[in-house]
Amino acid sequence: MCAAMKKIYTLHTNFPNGEESDSKTFIFPGHEYTMGFMKFSAKILSDLITCSGVEHKEELKAELDLVQRNTKRYQDNINQGNPSVPSSLKEEKVQNLFLRCSDANFLKNMSQLHKNINNEIQLMDYLYNACD
Repeated sequence: MCAAMKKIYTLHTNFPNGEESDSKTFIFPGHEYTMGFMKFSAKILSDLITCSGVEHKEELKAELDLVQRNTKRYQDNINQGNPSVPSSLKEEKVQNLFLRCSDANFLKNMSQLHKNINNEIQLMDYLYNACD
């Protein structure tokens, strides 16, 4: 699972316009899990922001802001009888914590929050078991 997530996370890394490509690549999940997952992502990001030893807190705050904005957008879609998604790969690289298992900064910060997380597999296992 970690290898598959890493392939998606790094999909456009070597493209000259990688970030633009991420913005134009859309994710269409086969099942509706968005609202619960967004709440989970917001909780983890909030925990990281308040944890001592965690780096890049301003970046984490911006990520939490994106998650909160997208949560509202997805909820508005659902309230109108529409699917919550799609989302772009660029958005998913922030809000999908499973994709972020291959993100070295996220792994480092999560290891500050949970001392038993030392690698991608342990992080994936933690997220899998902590997510509702």
